[in-house]
Amino acid sequence: GRGRSAGEESEAASGFLGHWVARAGGHREGGEQRLGMKFAQKAREVFNFGRESTRELQVGPSFWTSGDAELHVPPNLMHFELPSSVNEKPDVQHQMEKLCVKKADLSFSRLCFLGLLSGVWMVLSASCALTAAAGISPEVVQEWPIISKFVLSIFAPVAMHFIVVFGGEFFSGNCMYFCVGLLKKRVTVQQCCYNLFWVFIWNALGCVTACYFCLNLTQIFAGEQEKKFVIAMAESKAQMSWTASFLRAIPANILICTSIQMGIAARDMAGKIMVLHFPLTMYTVSGFEHCITNLVVVPLGIMYGADVVVSDWLWNNLFPATLGNFIGGGVIVGGFVSLIYSWNEEGQPLNLNVPKPLKRRASLMFEGVTSAISDTIDDTKTAMLRKVAHPDDVREIDANMHILRDIRRKVEESKNMIQSVEETSEVEADHPAQEGDKTNGARAASITSAENSTRAQC
Repeated sequence: GRGRSAGEESEAASGFLGHWVARAGGHREGGEQRLGMKFAQKAREVFNFGRESTRELQVGPSFWTSGDAELHVPPNLMHFELPSSVNEKPDVQHQMEKLCVKKADLSFSRLCFLGLLSGVWMVLSASCALTAAAGISPEVVQEWPIISKFVLSIFAPVAMHFIVVFGGEFFSGNCMYFCVGLLKKRVTVQQCCYNLFWVFIWNALGCVTACYFCLNLTQIFAGEQEKKFVIAMAESKAQMSWTASFLRAIPANILICTSIQMGIAARDMAGKIMVLHFPLTMYTVSGFEHCITNLVVVPLGIMYGADVVVSDWLWNNLFPATLGNFIGGGVIVGGFVSLIYSWNEEGQPLNLNVPKPLKRRASLMFEGVTSAISDTIDDTKTAMLRKVAHPDDVREIDANMHILRDIRRKVEESKNMIQSVEETSEVEADHPAQEGDKTNGARAASITSAENSTRAQC
């Protein structure tokens, strides 16, 4: 093999192997000889494939040192896809949009029933989790506090399994669904606010009602150890600061909505339960705040005698947790999902269909902040120049600053004029003039001339 290329070596090896098999097959009769020839043919195909692969991926000697090497990428390489056992990203996005539209079209009675049922499921899973965690010896919990959190995280996510599988209305998940629907223009802001408001109300009613009838009247936590555990958990949440509740609620709903999204991506029931469970385990062990969970734990502690002022709990814990859950699940997860699934092949994000008034207000806000920062910098520079400049030059400095601000003002006015003309052109593109309609034609001609004059003026 010395001095020979890889292709020559593979050809020599295949020839030798075929000769040996043919010779071995010659000493046998019939089927054995044909079997040997087939084996030789397969061997040649294998070695030929290796030789073609070597020629296909051959590069120059400067491959590791410079960018001048010649790379050969097969044309069908980028079209290769591994078989997937999960739903693809566009399918997940379309399913989320479909669920958003279905939730927006629910009747009021069905929305109330599903929201109440989700609250009941939360109470049932919380009763199992709290009972298991409260049954651990206080000495063990004091030595190993992670044990009680881990036990809670095993049973608490069961409610989410019921909600996703049976289709309940849950405030945390609806934050993500409706933010995706808003960005894709599948629902209106009014539908979003209507659904989230009533779902939250009926989730809260379901949690409090089920706590009273299933956990308080039955005296499940009447034991001394269980009662102390429930009261301590309720008081710790009620005494939390506003900022801590808000910041802990954001990652909580990020994990919850991520688990829901992964559940949509899974195709079989076992996969859905697995991917729903572990992100919720992460949020429970980490000690993050969830508004619907707090509507179970704190009212339950109050029923068993916890020293909680309801108004303080509502303001310092429930309200900031609700706001943080909306930001984490809706703004962050819902917005990022729309952005990730709307990325095109060229690596540029597509239009997320943000409403034009919102775009305009955001643009004006950004321009105002930028202008204020620029004016502050200019004023600082002017003050510094005044200190070091000659008295005769101060007047010139002031005149130059006035000229600079006038130029900036005119540039901003030009930008606004161009933007207004472009918006008018978009409206005309959406509603083109029909043939023979002289009024629409004259209007289009006037808009075109106004556009040309405005651009020339700018």
